[in-house]
Amino acid sequence: MTQLAFQRVRGDPIAAIIYQIKSKEAPTNIAEIRHLSPFRYPGGKTWLVPEVRKWLTASSHAASVFVEPFAGGAMAGLSVAHERLAREVYLCELDDDVAAVWSLIFQGSESDARWLCERIRGFDVTLANVRQILDGTCASVRHQAFRTIVKNRMQRGGIMSAGAGLMKDGEAGRGLSSRWYPATIVERIKELRTLRDRITFEHGDAFDVIKRFAKDAHAFYFVDPPYTAGGKSAGTRLYRHNEVDHDRLFSTMAAVRGSVMLTYDDAPEVRDLAKLHGFRVVPVPMKSNHHAVVHELLILNDCGCQHHTVPHWLWMDRVWREMNRGMLKPMTPEAIHGCALEEVARLRDKRQQMERLGITEIPAEVIERCEREVRAAPRHWAEQRSAAIERESKRLNDDILAPAICCDRVDAG
Repeated sequence: MTQLAFQRVRGDPIAAIIYQIKSKEAPTNIAEIRHLSPFRYPGGKTWLVPEVRKWLTASSHAASVFVEPFAGGAMAGLSVAHERLAREVYLCELDDDVAAVWSLIFQGSESDARWLCERIRGFDVTLANVRQILDGTCASVRHQAFRTIVKNRMQRGGIMSAGAGLMKDGEAGRGLSSRWYPATIVERIKELRTLRDRITFEHGDAFDVIKRFAKDAHAFYFVDPPYTAGGKSAGTRLYRHNEVDHDRLFSTMAAVRGSVMLTYDDAPEVRDLAKLHGFRVVPVPMKSNHHAVVHELLILNDCGCQHHTVPHWLWMDRVWREMNRGMLKPMTPEAIHGCALEEVARLRDKRQQMERLGITEIPAEVIERCEREVRAAPRHWAEQRSAAIERESKRLNDDILAPAICCDRVDAG
């Protein structure tokens, strides 16, 4: 990296990620990434670990907590914990079977962990034995954890949803045993047990966990939901819990105080949601299961501005208001009034989102100031111009202001 490029990305997480992505000659070789998860997870994010690492290390402040609310195989969170990139890693998973594995690893007793490792090491992979495990009932969490690992390793593509069939040919025609690496799985479980003081796991709902850390300006959220937005079928096919309110998810992540990275398939509906909520979209190359190079979207909320002490969202409110006013010169009473109308509507909506998340430090004085400006202008101006001002303000914010503020600093100059 040149000195000029380093100066541009230092302290700017988005610029650092963009620089790294644009410097890539090929997608990440996942064979070069340390694998920590016992799962072979469909839609896993091993290939994204370098970008997550850059996102965290380029920030001007240390991560107080790294939150992965849709944990799944949890490769991002496990890597962050292993490399000590955050003081705490908080994983959440709704699926009962997947949660059983994480609960045993991070919260289970030594005897339960030892039982699971011995069961994995001694399992004889035959079709009859696999069927017996998958069709049987679970008397305890450790039995459920073992069945989940068998299911994940034996079913086609690691798919966990109901109706997924068993592998047929497997790797090199070795059938069911081709994905059963007992020594490797046991080694990973034992290593993850050493990270228990850095990782907290919760079996629960993603939105509850997001809300819990919404006030923390130094929290980092890695959000990788099932891909069902824009009519995508992969999430529905691959995961048992695949119904996610994507509008609510974007609205929720736009209102938290910390840094956010979402990952999605590239779809127009996803890009529209990102634009609506003021996120930056960065396409990143990856290899599909068929080894074709495709692009997924990284969606981020941090523009990399490091020169303000107030919360980022409040600082952006001030910037947008001042830039709006600058573009509406000459500052006639009508222009001031139109700008105030737009501010009142936008900030009221933001306050509602924050109140829903339980964020109490809401800048009521900002809204009150805007309301005073509205009252200072004749009422008939609002009736005549409010719709036009609203359209123009949206155009300025979406097409001019947001790209200007969240600029691609690597491309500058």
